[in-house]
Amino acid sequence: MELAEAGREHGLDAAPPGLRLSLFARRRLPDLGGHCPLENMSKFIHIRSSKFPVLPGEKEELVNDGMYGKALAEYLQAKLTERGYLAPFVCCEDWGWWVQLKSAPFSFGVCIYSGPEEGPVEFVCTDGATGPRKWSWKRFRFVDTTPWVQKLHDDLLAIFRADGDVEILGISDEFPF
Repeated sequence: MELAEAGREHGLDAAPPGLRLSLFARRRLPDLGGHCPLENMSKFIHIRSSKFPVLPGEKEELVNDGMYGKALAEYLQAKLTERGYLAPFVCCEDWGWWVQLKSAPFSFGVCIYSGPEEGPVEFVCTDGATGPRKWSWKRFRFVDTTPWVQKLHDDLLAIFRADGDVEILGISDEFPF
């Protein structure tokens, strides 16, 4: 097992300050590609809407076929910014789309997974915290992720409930797809 993988397995998502190993130099940590293991996520919000179509050029950005969701990612980036979050970017990952949030003292954001492409598109959104505790190099201790996770979950629900074009199909502890 590589050092970076071993660190992530224990909740470490970045190299310690001052550590300049070539492994960390080669890998741009945090590694968002493995950032959203489904078994460690909080509640999943399952929605359906024709409001978030496949955008022009989105197919060329995909890492894996069918992982659409850029329109929803950009929508959430704007809505979360309105609610006071610092959401500097969205990006496509091999599992779906990521909306980076910089308000927490750990790597955090929204994971967006897309469902079948036929008809109104279905999506699942969840937080990007990989567990109830996350190591913070800045604070040099574990941080309880619960307050950030709960606030994000509540804000996502409020955003979706306020939008008549979005139907909430369910909220679950298990991945619905």
